[in-house]
Amino acid sequence: MAGDWLKFEKDTLDKPEVFAIAEALGIDPDAVIGKLMRVWSWFDSHTVDGNAARVTSSLLDRVAGVPGFIAAMAIEGWATVDAAGVSLPHFDRHNGETAKQRALTAKRVQKHKSKGNDAGNADGVSGALPREEKRREDIEKQKATGQQAGHDAEPQDELPKDIPTPDAPQPVDEAPAAETPKRITSTGKKQTAEHFPKFWAAYPVKKGKADALKKWKLKGCDAMADQIIAHVRRMEREDDDWLRGFIPHGSTYINGERWEDEPKKDKVATAPAPPPESFGAKAALAKSESKLENALGFIRQQRSMGAYGEGEAADVEMRRLMAEATEKYRGQ
Repeated sequence: MAGDWLKFEKDTLDKPEVFAIAEALGIDPDAVIGKLMRVWSWFDSHTVDGNAARVTSSLLDRVAGVPGFIAAMAIEGWATVDAAGVSLPHFDRHNGETAKQRALTAKRVQKHKSKGNDAGNADGVSGALPREEKRREDIEKQKATGQQAGHDAEPQDELPKDIPTPDAPQPVDEAPAAETPKRITSTGKKQTAEHFPKFWAAYPVKKGKADALKKWKLKGCDAMADQIIAHVRRMEREDDDWLRGFIPHGSTYINGERWEDEPKKDKVATAPAPPPESFGAKAALAKSESKLENALGFIRQQRSMGAYGEGEAADVEMRRLMAEATEKYRGQ
């Protein structure tokens, strides 16, 4: 809708956002430039203000030819994806009829100024006078004109070089281009990934690195990288699920903010077992041939129920109790 050309800044080739998208998608940075041109061309041809209502990111991924390309642009602040559709921030600065008209006008003005300087300066003149020197020259001319006309007014004192005269044209300071800040999450944390390699080296599951990197930036994890890595190492030592190999992917861990979790421990019965008559074993014990056999059978039953804990410590406790029962009921 806005012509058959695009405004493209040559320093875009080396912008950090281009390299971040290339790393996230595993493609060459030059390929990213080509994909960006395809996406920007689509928006320039099919939208007026850079808002593509009811258009999904998957459709634009097909335009770019790379799955997840629009999501990567969104992470770097070059696209916005929501329920209403997909849009390009600051579209009117670089695309659309108005932006192109401004670019053409600036080019024509620059060309006109260049021609004027070439025609008005002789070979021996080095160039146009600086602005402050030109103003001082105008002041001297005004003084000379006033004296020749017979004016009695006191001549105006020459002003310092750094103070412009009231009648002199004032220079217009062009506003410096605003530096693009780092992306900030809704929690106020910068979307960087400086410490992500240390996290990835410490995390035990090496799957889904690209997704984990996106979540790391989105959650602003660089600000708490040490806390997260310490928690990962603690979970490897203490969490029963992790020790059995049930470890979530890195992206799941980061997205769920699992570093706030406490290590999971399986429940172990620690309270002493109730007497046999409390759960209906009295009748079974009554059928035993002796008190010693009853006691030994009861101890074995409690061991199988986990009343003495788990592992070697439980076996030691069971043998101790059986020795005591044997000594107490010997011959009965």
